[in-house]
Amino acid sequence: MNNAIKNGSILGVALIIGSLILSLIDTSIFLTFRSYILLIVFIAALVYFGNSYKKQNGGFLSFGSAFKYLFVVSAIGVVLCTIFEYVLFNFISPDLIELQRELAMEAMDKLSAFIGEDAMEIATTELENKEFNSIGMTIQSFLIRLLFPAAGLSLIIGAIIKKKDPSLSA
Repeated sequence: MNNAIKNGSILGVALIIGSLILSLIDTSIFLTFRSYILLIVFIAALVYFGNSYKKQNGGFLSFGSAFKYLFVVSAIGVVLCTIFEYVLFNFISPDLIELQRELAMEAMDKLSAFIGEDAMEIATTELENKEFNSIGMTIQSFLIRLLFPAAGLSLIIGAIIKKKDPSLSA
């Protein structure tokens, strides 16, 4: 378990560094593509840590053990990244919240022909009043991230890297 905590911390720091670099390069790229870019880092880290854990266990790993290990690693990484993003949006760069709102408005404008004028007006009003990075929205985001990518990718990668010990199936 200590190994999972250590590797989850490493994953969290990697996600934080990735977020920070993206936000420093270009805030609109950060807001638009961070999820996709960090997902690649997330998957690569889980595959690496999962295979390392399997090697530590003699090259064998049950699906249940793989899932539990990867879920702990990913949950810790998600906790650290979510806390960092809350601090980033609310204290370090609060202007990101307004930029996020503007990007969402631009995306809605592109969809306006499909959703109609009344629906567009309602959506615009809701968007203008929405608190993107309140503590409630941060907790909601964290819980969603626990489902996917944390649990979902832990299940998928755990199923891929599992390997039964033939000496146990006799």
